Amino acid sequence: MTHGTPNTLRFAPPFLAIASLLSACGGGSDAASPSLVVETDTTPPVITILGSNPYRVELGTLFIDPMATSDGGEAIQSDASKSLNMLASGVYEVTYQAEDQAGNVGYAVRDVLVEHRSQKRGFAYGNGAGIPISDHDLSTLAGKIRWWYDWSVSPEPAVENSFHQTGHEFVPMTWGKNFDEASLRVFLDNSTSANSLLGFNEPNFGNQANLTPAEAALAWPRLEAIALDYDLNLVSPAVNHCANNCVYFEGYDDPSRAWAYLDAFFDECRECKVDAIAIHWYGSDFERFTQFVMSFEKYNLPIWVTEWSAMGPNVTVARQMDYLAETVRWMERSSSVSAYAWFIARSRDGLSNWPFNSLLGADGQLTPLGALYAGLPSTDFLHAIPGVLEAEASHEMTGFRHKSTSDEFGYVDLYAIAGAEQRLTFLSELQVPGRLKARVRFAAAGPISLDLLVNGSLVGSLEGLSSGGNDIWSFAEISLGALNSGKLTLELAGTYENNLKINFIELIYE
Repeated sequence: MTHGTPNTLRFAPPFLAIASLLSACGGGSDAASPSLVVETDTTPPVITILGSNPYRVELGTLFIDPMATSDGGEAIQSDASKSLNMLASGVYEVTYQAEDQAGNVGYAVRDVLVEHRSQKRGFAYGNGAGIPISDHDLSTLAGKIRWWYDWSVSPEPAVENSFHQTGHEFVPMTWGKNFDEASLRVFLDNSTSANSLLGFNEPNFGNQANLTPAEAALAWPRLEAIALDYDLNLVSPAVNHCANNCVYFEGYDDPSRAWAYLDAFFDECRECKVDAIAIHWYGSDFERFTQFVMSFEKYNLPIWVTEWSAMGPNVTVARQMDYLAETVRWMERSSSVSAYAWFIARSRDGLSNWPFNSLLGADGQLTPLGALYAGLPSTDFLHAIPGVLEAEASHEMTGFRHKSTSDEFGYVDLYAIAGAEQRLTFLSELQVPGRLKARVRFAAAGPISLDLLVNGSLVGSLEGLSSGGNDIWSFAEISLGALNSGKLTLELAGTYENNLKINFIELIYE
């Protein structure tokens, strides 16, 4: 040691007293003696967040925290249990902290996006079935369906004070010109989630709101005033083609057409506030549905499809499922459609009777149709991996049709159309990297082959599979290998001449 050169020692606070004592001993008696300089450790632990950041999670589900690590091996604390509200959509911050032996505290923050499976999806609920909507119903649909309406200015009494607890928005409707404005204002005064107001219901029908375009325009300023007072989007009168008992108005070649009524309404109400167009459609032809919806793009306003389902003598349970899935996927892709609501959540016709369009069965229970509706993803929704991907919840589907499941799990099966090319596409996100495998739940009597692709690359094939029968269910496993965290596109593909049913794909770590 060179005399006169100070020695620098780093001590944590518990040892400072000893360090000070050592410094005092021998200090000042010999100028040439080495001096002792004590530096306190002030460097906080460095925290590394595990998994995705931001982390996306579906409203109404559980947040499984991937946690974090620190460079010194200190214990990590997370405030996720306090900072997250899994029944309210939004961006939340989860803070991780670690404290070292010197008392230094390090922090890191993860953004958690709590979101609905679809921002557009709603349902119409009338009490025609004799069963009021319940908290159990709304809890079952939490995260899957964002909004609903009941043709009234306020929710049903059973849920009027609790619906916001499941992350739903109730959208009031001024059904006819004599709507209860006082009750509407009471609801809006106490609502924290209302963003929109629906206008008159099918005013071009004599047995509905029954208003000429001129009468609707004359009554519209009342709605405008309410929308202005509460900063609401105001949705147009909801129109549909009318076949019988139609409201007549002059100046149009065919006033029974839905757009003819809106044309006349806007002629009478040129300066009126209208923020979106509401339309209804009942039929079972997909192409006619899309053509009908696109015909309202001429108004250059967002489109709300506030009633639709398959109607007609050819409608069966399976056909209703196919129609729902095809139209929902199309509306999710459409930039023109900003909201849609299936008719109806619980039908007065009963579950086993035509037109088989109920989403809900017993209190808080989904029908197979309801499970399909709730499970279909929006174009930007990412399925969480690891997890279970219901086959009907694919983002894209070709070569399959829907049936109520014969399996002990789930609600809906997809069955392959013989000779067609089958493909299911899922957009997903792996939160924590690792080696994964896929377990495909299937039923098939004859030998089949399945290919699984990740981000367009084949990762595995299953050849000559058979479960032993068309209604005997089994699992087939495919290793996906090591995957990095982030967005993944998963595809299940093949061409089958034999019967094949798929229920779900389970993705788990090996």
